[in-house]
Amino acid sequence: GYRTRLTGLGRTEAEALFLSGVPSALREMGLADAASAARLKVSAALLPELSDAADGAAQRFHLDAPGWFHAPSAPEMLPVIADAVWDDRRLTARYRRGGGEVERELEPYGLVLKAGVWYLAARVDASWRVYRVDRFTAVEPSGERFERDASFELPAFWADRAADFRRSILHAEVVLRLSER
Repeated sequence: GYRTRLTGLGRTEAEALFLSGVPSALREMGLADAASAARLKVSAALLPELSDAADGAAQRFHLDAPGWFHAPSAPEMLPVIADAVWDDRRLTARYRRGGGEVERELEPYGLVLKAGVWYLAARVDASWRVYRVDRFTAVEPSGERFERDASFELPAFWADRAADFRRSILHAEVVLRLSER
């Protein structure tokens, strides 16, 4: 019946602990040091005030491993975006779209790693959008916090968007004629 408490485990370390199964993703988000520190403290139980750390991580980051058609990349803006996601801070972002750049005010809700490519799930005005992180040319935290929509669930959101994407891919029908030879 012996129990112990983790006295030195901070919130960032506790949240990083639940994502520590993907070291490359932690490195790309700038969380490798926090994950290492957390793993050193794993042998004891979390304090009661940190019991929500697993849910906080799951609602902000979803790691989706199977590939589509992209080579893995570590976007330079990722650590700044990840900080904004953790802290519920608005971002002013510029990104490449078509032949130009567009600027938006974003509420960054979560990051998804799909086949080595990072995507940001964000709310813009009243709509939900997905952005490829490697297409951002600049991101600036506004310092202003936003109120998270408690009904937002990142895994379900991503599953819906991924299904929409799969349906949008060009489909073609081909007829082949083969000889017996």
